[in-house]
Amino acid sequence: MNVIKNLSTIWNLRVNTKKSGIMPIKYKLKNDSILDFTIVNNYKYLGVEIDNNGTISLHVKNVSTKINYL
Repeated sequence: MNVIKNLSTIWNLRVNTKKSGIMPIKYKLKNDSILDFTIVNNYKYLGVEIDNNGTISLHVKNVSTKINYL
């Protein structure tokens, strides 16, 4: 996280910690945040929901629910 913080400062970029999160894959963290980044159990990336096991089963479930609704 310090690397991201340092590089964003060097390149004059701001990281929006409210729109970003940390998702540990296959590991549990004791903290609920690191450097103002929230730790999340799943994350949506390019419209696909990925869970903290690295699978898209939650996404498949949500999409199939929407399909069955139609």
